[in-house]
Amino acid sequence: MFRDYAEVARLGHVTRARMTQITKLLYLPPDIQEQILFLPPVKGINERNLRKVVDTIEWQEQRKLFQTLTERLPKKGTRAARINGIHG
Repeated sequence: MFRDYAEVARLGHVTRARMTQITKLLYLPPDIQEQILFLPPVKGINERNLRKVVDTIEWQEQRKLFQTLTERLPKKGTRAARINGIHG
């Protein structure tokens, strides 16, 4: 058990600010969290690009923003997808 995020940050060798950024991902609705967990590494899906989504309170609005973000990613089977490691 950990006392606080500061202790977790020390153990993880990250700053408290970075720990806060990471834990804010828990504000996402469960379906988006699951999608992120099972996505292969994709250029464009990272904590920094998810900040706008996380900072939105409403889950429905988060879903719209996440969909917009993922729609901008290269589609499977395209040259850009192959460059970014998206197979299909």
